[in-house]
Order: sequence, then structure tokens, then C-alpha cells
Amino acid sequence: MENDTRRLKVDIVKKIIKIILKIIYQIFIVLCIIMTIIIVLQKVTNSNRTIFGYRIFRVITGSMKPEYDVGEIVICKEVDPNSIKVGDDIVYVGKYGDYNGKIIMHEVIAIDVDENNELNFHAKGLHTASVEDPQIKPDQILGVVKFKSEILTILYKLATSTYSAFIIITILVLNVFISFKFSGKEDNIQQLNEANEEYIEKSNHEEQEEKETNEEIIENNENVEDNIKEDIEEDVDDENQTKDK
Repeated sequence: MENDTRRLKVDIVKKIIKIILKIIYQIFIVLCIIMTIIIVLQKVTNSNRTIFGYRIFRVITGSMKPEYDVGEIVICKEVDPNSIKVGDDIVYVGKYGDYNGKIIMHEVIAIDVDENNELNFHAKGLHTASVEDPQIKPDQILGVVKFKSEILTILYKLATSTYSAFIIITILVLNVFISFKFSGKEDNIQQLNEANEEYIEKSNHEEQEEKETNEEIIENNENVEDNIKEDIEEDVDDENQTKDK
């Protein structure tokens, strides 16, 4: 009895661990798909589209060291330019000099207003060798950096590495294959269960018919016995009557 109880507990623990591992695996797959879509979308649109007001960018220079390292992924959010303050790290599109057409991430060091009452933002990198950027207007600003994501940084490096991308694609393909395989097994199990149910139902039906047949035979035998008994009783009565005469 104790062995059966212990075995039952072990089986339950194994099932729980299996379910947890399966959930973790599926979460990993979903994250890979979501992050890949986000990275591809940002790459294709050159970060011109936001996802719920957010954009992602990759640090490509060392101008923001030591706060941001080259290759790190940062999350930027669209904000009202009037809410930007000194000390914020902003991402903007350059329009002047060597910055023209480039996406820059630097720290705001000053804000003023021009003769047309429009905001002017002054920014520069955190590196000691950095110099102040050309003037920045509100329409150039893509957003304010909210945080850097180590998870996205790792996923981006994996997605942009040929070998890693091959591994990710292989995992996704295997996941689809395994899903179809298990789906096929479930169909086979369902068909087997249906066949078993049909067989059981058929067996029960045949058993019921056999039972009814046996009951009918027994009833017929009883009727025959009754008829024979009645005939015997009639013969006895006739014989008795003959003797009386």
C-alpha cells in the first residue's frame, strides 16, 4: 500500500514538472516570436512606427558611455516635447551637419526658446570627448529613453547572428513539427477511444440481445413445460374418470 502511494506521489510530481517545463518552453517560443516581430518591424520601418507609443533602438556608438554600451537595446517613448527636461536622454533625427539624417541618442543639457517662441533643445553625449550637437527642434525628437533592455539586447544579438538566427528558426520549426505530431497522436488516441467506445457499445448491445434471447428461450421452455404439465394433468383426469365408470 505504501509503495503504491509513493509511486502515485512520484507520478504526480513528474506530471507537474512536465507541465511546468512545457509552459516555460511555450513562453520562450512566444517571446522569441514577439521579439523577432518587433525587431523586424523596427528594422523594416527604420523605427518610424511605434508600438503603443514605444520604439526600440540599438546603441551603435560609444558617445553615451559609460551609461550605454555599444550594441545595447534601449526603449524610447513618444512624449510631449514640453515635458522633456534637462538630464533626459532623447532620441532624435539629425538635420544639420554630420548628423543630417542620422538617428542620435544624447542627453539634454539645456532647453531654451527662440525668437519665434519655439523650443530649442541642446544635447550632447556622455563621453568626455563628446561635443554639443547642433540645435534640435521638437519635430526632430522621436522620444525619451525610458530604459535599456538586456533581454532585447540578447535577443537582438541572437537574431542578427547567422548561427543564432538559424537556431531560433530551427527551434520554431521544430515547435511547429512537434505540435503537429502531438496533434496527430491526440487524433489517433481519440480515434482509438472512439473505436473502443464503439466496440464496448456493440458488445453491450450484443450482450443485451443475447440476454433477451436467453430470456425468450427460458420463457418458451417454461411455456412448453406448462403445456406438458397441463396435458399430463388432463390425461390423469381422463384416466380417473374412466376408472370411475
